[in-house]
Amino acid sequence: MTPTTGVDIYRIEYRTFRDDGVPGASTARVYLPHTPRSLPLPIIAVAHPTEGLAPSCVPSASPTSLEDEALPWAASGFAVIASDYAGLGNEGVQGYLDNHDQAHSMLDSARALRAMLAPGVFDHRVLLVGYSQGGGAVLASQGLASSYGAGGNVVGVVVFAAEYFARMNSLQFVTTLQSPTNLTITSGVTVPVVAATRDYAFSYNVLGADAGGATFPEGGASGIEGALMSLCEVPFGGYIQGVAPHLGDLFDEGFRSSLLACIQGTGGCSGLGSQYYQWLQSDLIAPDPAGAPILYVQGLSDTIMPPAQEAACNIGQLLNAGVSVQVCTDQAAQHTDIVARNVAFALQWSDRVLYGGAMPTCSSAGMPTCQP
Repeated sequence: MTPTTGVDIYRIEYRTFRDDGVPGASTARVYLPHTPRSLPLPIIAVAHPTEGLAPSCVPSASPTSLEDEALPWAASGFAVIASDYAGLGNEGVQGYLDNHDQAHSMLDSARALRAMLAPGVFDHRVLLVGYSQGGGAVLASQGLASSYGAGGNVVGVVVFAAEYFARMNSLQFVTTLQSPTNLTITSGVTVPVVAATRDYAFSYNVLGADAGGATFPEGGASGIEGALMSLCEVPFGGYIQGVAPHLGDLFDEGFRSSLLACIQGTGGCSGLGSQYYQWLQSDLIAPDPAGAPILYVQGLSDTIMPPAQEAACNIGQLLNAGVSVQVCTDQAAQHTDIVARNVAFALQWSDRVLYGGAMPTCSSAGMPTCQP
């Protein structure tokens, strides 16, 4: 894409609500174009991929973050807000893969940007853009927008390779619980990192700050907790490979066996495992068939969010719910380059959603069937 305008960048903090309805706050980066596309503008709200829980991982504090995801919209004349999600880099802990927590941050970010500028700068339209973890955040937002509100009307959702908790075995979580003797290294970097990060975020935010390591093995809990709060995603993955050689080393055994019993409907569902299972169930969000249409872009060479285990299953649920979904596949795209390779098409799709005209077409060839 060819930029059409320069951009001023600001860092702000805004009010939101956490998963439990308690008031919270999120920081964000705001991009304001020197030459707006046209006034009044729609709001573009961008959701970032997994970075980690540590304060040093905050995207809005890095001058080069989101250059492929947020900056192209701003450089095309749109006003953009990119949330960090509540608890990342400010008070508390990010609700990692907590659908409600992340969706609240996203939907409230549009309200915050609207309140930041003078009346009349923005119209009612909101477009959501998310990549990886952010893809899950905006899919959850699509389901919640009508009931929670978005400081406007969500008219379109752009998703790149979503990391979305939409079923029990999303991100191979149940498979991980069932395979305690499997070598962690054979599961790849993503699966154990996601499991440990989400478990810690649940324990901290739901059980309390003193219980952050409750799901981890007693002997390693403090080390894993310390690493989570000091390392970003990639180095934390390396740490996990060293201290948890087997997948079972990621969990307190009582918690693992109890949670698995809850999922499988067998005896032994009790205690912390039961509490976590109930939270997982309550955090599932139904797609809104009357909500915004979705552009779902997936790389077929993605080994981080494998299309058969993730995209195909997410898309199937969306279509079964009656949501309008346009699927675009990129045969060669991996997880790390899916946005850069396809952002120009996403911008074109967004333009048609916002301003009308014939919708652009893309290939959906090669998308596998769901293998949950």
